[in-house]
Amino acid sequence: MPTPCDRGSILAASSWTKPRRWETIAFLIVLGLLAGWPLGPALVGFKVASPSDWVLATAVFEGLAEPGAVLPYEPRNRLQTDPTLQFEPWVEFNRAALWQGWLPLWNDRVALGAPHWANAQSAVLDPFHLISYLGQPPFTFAWVLWARWMVSGWGMFLLADRWGLQRPGRWFAGLAYAFGGFTTLWLHHTVASSSAWLPWCLLAADRLVEHPSAQRSAVLALPLTFSCLGGHVQTAAHVWILTAAWGLFRASDRRGLRAGLAGFLLAIGLSAAVWLPLLAYLGRSPVWEDRAAERPWPLALVPPRWIEAIRFVDALALGSQRRGHPNLARPLGADNLNESAGGFAGMLTLMVLAPLGWTASRRVASNDLDHRRVRPGVAWSTIRPAWFALGVGVAGGLVALEVPPAINLVRAVPLLNAIDHRRLTLWCLFALAILGGLGWDAWCRRDPLPWSKRQAAWVGRMLLAGGVLVWVVAVGVALAGPSWERWIRADALAVNPRIEPAELEIRVARRLEAIQTFGIWHFFTTGCLALAGWWALRLRLQTPKAGTTLVWSAVVLGGAIGLDLARLVQGQHPLIDPDLARFEPWPPTLCRLRERLGEGGRVVGLGAELPPNLAMRFGLADLRNYDSIEQTAMLAFLEPLFEKTSGTNRTSRRDITWAGVERGWTRLEAAGVEALVADTPPPETIRPRLDAWEVVEPSASLGRRGRPVWIAWLRPPGPTVRPLDGRPPWRDRVTRLRSGHWRIEPDPCLFGPGLENSGPTQPAERRWFVRQTFDPGWKARDDQGRALPLEPCPPELGPCFVVVANRDETTAGPPCPRWIDVVYEPPEVAWGLAVAGATLLVILGVLIRFHRSS
Repeated sequence: MPTPCDRGSILAASSWTKPRRWETIAFLIVLGLLAGWPLGPALVGFKVASPSDWVLATAVFEGLAEPGAVLPYEPRNRLQTDPTLQFEPWVEFNRAALWQGWLPLWNDRVALGAPHWANAQSAVLDPFHLISYLGQPPFTFAWVLWARWMVSGWGMFLLADRWGLQRPGRWFAGLAYAFGGFTTLWLHHTVASSSAWLPWCLLAADRLVEHPSAQRSAVLALPLTFSCLGGHVQTAAHVWILTAAWGLFRASDRRGLRAGLAGFLLAIGLSAAVWLPLLAYLGRSPVWEDRAAERPWPLALVPPRWIEAIRFVDALALGSQRRGHPNLARPLGADNLNESAGGFAGMLTLMVLAPLGWTASRRVASNDLDHRRVRPGVAWSTIRPAWFALGVGVAGGLVALEVPPAINLVRAVPLLNAIDHRRLTLWCLFALAILGGLGWDAWCRRDPLPWSKRQAAWVGRMLLAGGVLVWVVAVGVALAGPSWERWIRADALAVNPRIEPAELEIRVARRLEAIQTFGIWHFFTTGCLALAGWWALRLRLQTPKAGTTLVWSAVVLGGAIGLDLARLVQGQHPLIDPDLARFEPWPPTLCRLRERLGEGGRVVGLGAELPPNLAMRFGLADLRNYDSIEQTAMLAFLEPLFEKTSGTNRTSRRDITWAGVERGWTRLEAAGVEALVADTPPPETIRPRLDAWEVVEPSASLGRRGRPVWIAWLRPPGPTVRPLDGRPPWRDRVTRLRSGHWRIEPDPCLFGPGLENSGPTQPAERRWFVRQTFDPGWKARDDQGRALPLEPCPPELGPCFVVVANRDETTAGPPCPRWIDVVYEPPEVAWGLAVAGATLLVILGVLIRFHRSS
């Protein structure tokens, strides 16, 4: 009969219990090789890990497609738009700012200007982004993804060892968490930067509550802070909640609770540079209010998202938006792959290993009851991690699928009612990794499985029936070709009634081929995986103590789970040519815009053309700020431009059409928009208002074909900062020193109330109009360091502001300032950095003191 380990492990003690240094090194080597498999060409510089090729589906960038490509272009992964429009340009913006010696506080290339540091997803302080800051994007993107995989898997490996899993179990837990659904699907996003630190937080919390000390409280604060610096506030909140729950679940006295609370307080102080500006920014944004409004009443009964539950068993059962995959989730009303498949850890992990791990932990706990004379309470300590993993997985799954009453209880909490709970699949993946590791430990031991014959028979029948059923589905997909074609054609016309006949036929042919080819192959292989699990279970039950049979059963089961996870990883992270990642050569449309507008010109793309935030990668400014925190005043000013949608969110993510341009023409002029880009010509009702309009044909010199693009030129609005009251703008020199910092050098001869007879004896006041969104962080100072007043613009001019400078007759210097600096310096950033710096000194002092005392 097994005896309990000194650490209260879940399984019996053996030579496989404690890892040695070589085992950790071997695990990191294997993890690094597996993570490098889908990223290999990008890691050595031949390719770039970026999904930016989806922009080739738009008319502006269509000319960059490979010669002879069938148009319209089919992206490698159409779902991965956020990295192209958010994270990649923001990382490049952060790197340029930091290398020039200034903090990226303001971004004047999006919207009417917007805070950049305070926008959490910009992730300026993300530790993973340090790779891009020290290297050269876009070639560093692959190494960032590789590092996120490594940190996730390594942390789970160490946590599984801490919780008593043996060698097979901790290897399985580390690999399953690293290559499971949540980490793999969100790897390009800031979500993965926050979730990668979850195992490290739990590991530090477990060490802390076991032996509370100031040093371990300081250590706990580090991974908690890193998860917050990762950039995704909701995922960081889920990490913090889970860490606090484990501390409460594990702590045995008040001393451990006080030490854990100290660790959380240190993490709050250390991450103040992120959350303090974010809170100030949210106070001027409708995000929190809109998300709370769109959530149903807490007691409302909403149908659960049962159709997404199939993703826990088979992540690709509803297809995806990758090239060659059908996307059946949209017509069925289900969420996309990223939102619904985060809890996937392999079909056989969920159906075999997780139940086996739970049963094994209960069996060991019941055996430990015989040793309560030696160590009282050991039964509860051995089953504690399994109980926690099971509770976390069930709770996360119920809330993610919006199953009452779990979702109603969460919505009743004021702070949680505005959080997107679909990403609680992170908890499901974590639970499956731990329980699956326990099951894999039980599978690889030379002992009978802790299942009764009846339980094992039920599992085997379920796997056999499931495999046969999925094979039948594959045959049904193959025989339903004509009906699929009619449905695909109707769906395409419903999405775009004005689609060209030739394009319609190409799309119908592609989707039909994807459904038949992918559907047949995927469901056939899924059935084979289920039957492989059934066969491995039969081998394991027939001769449990025979070494050869045990090895073969482990090879079959482990290989089936590995292939299942590999299907999810394959094609998820596209590798493209470096020239395409840098958009070289520039499309003719962008060349024409830069030629006429110069750097900083503000443009707007209509429909799908020139997607939001993409213009900043070409030195231009965009009126939209895609999927980001946006200010209420700016959105209210631009509201006539956007098309109405079914949701209630106020965001610039909505479409802009020619009808919206006509409705909001005065807003476009006040916002300083100089060009409109569309794949259709401007209507007759708008052409008289335009300064000019032209069509840009695809570049014949490239030998490639594409669709024409129309550019509508508006009358030039003047510089971003210009004098008011009719002053000639060419007499004042305005220099953009950096983003969020302009220097005005006024002409002393025009420092008066009028253009003529403005002498030094007349009272004088000068005003300069700044076309940037007004924010409390804006400041204006003259050459003497004196603060100048700022006044908001009239409502018809939008959320801009005016700098006012008065003549100063009290000093012996010049009667007017030699220069005026208009700079964005939000006080919340300064306070956040000060609090974070002070907390860091406290943590360093605690660690140094502990090191000296030891």
